[in-house]
Amino acid sequence: AYVCRATLRDSAPWDGHEHAAAAAAAGAALIAAERPLDTTGPALEVVGCPPPAAGGATTIKSSSGPPRAFYAAARRAARPGAPVPSNVPVVVVPDADDAAGALASALYDWPSLRMRVVAVAGSSGKTTAGWLVRAVLEEAGQLTGMVGSVEHAVGDVRLDPRTGRAWEAAEDDPTAGRESSAPFMLPPYRGRYPSPVDTTGPGAPGGAVATTPDPILLQKLLAGMADRGATAAVVEATAEALALG
Repeated sequence: AYVCRATLRDSAPWDGHEHAAAAAAAGAALIAAERPLDTTGPALEVVGCPPPAAGGATTIKSSSGPPRAFYAAARRAARPGAPVPSNVPVVVVPDADDAAGALASALYDWPSLRMRVVAVAGSSGKTTAGWLVRAVLEEAGQLTGMVGSVEHAVGDVRLDPRTGRAWEAAEDDPTAGRESSAPFMLPPYRGRYPSPVDTTGPGAPGGAVATTPDPILLQKLLAGMADRGATAAVVEATAEALALG
């Protein structure tokens, strides 16, 4: 499924509605949008998907022409504002961000229902309060996940803030064992854990990641925690994230 969300890319407004046709050509079987879309594009049907070793590309059959390579169709449909193929259903929803969160939650088997989830909201002090809640839960014997501005983790396992997968250090921390009051995420060595809100450090190639992830990544993180046996999770919830679902 593809959800037409309005967001920012490279600090510029980006409207997912303009790229719905490209998503359909790339394989989206359902499109959720906040407004009706032009669905007069030629119907596309995937008719073959040979393995890479065969040297062929997935082909798409069009009602208005002969079969053509999947990548070629995707390039043509990538023009912003192109009509959506007529056989791809478009569902109009009141809020795309809410729809994205609901679809992601269903995809990952409703992870927030498989454990206790505590959201810490506020203009300041979320990190301190969140870590205190995490400490209380762990002291009570709960395997606890954490989603916040310092780290995304479950127990002692840190999760990559961009993918949700378990993170492994590229090299040993040169400050390990050193008596210091500095937080672990500050020492600037190559391969250190990428702080979720770091925009310039060596752990943050590709730009910033918000304190509270977008709804899709958040559900993926929660699912990873639940799958690892977490019985509780603490989420720092910014006002912006609450407004965006």
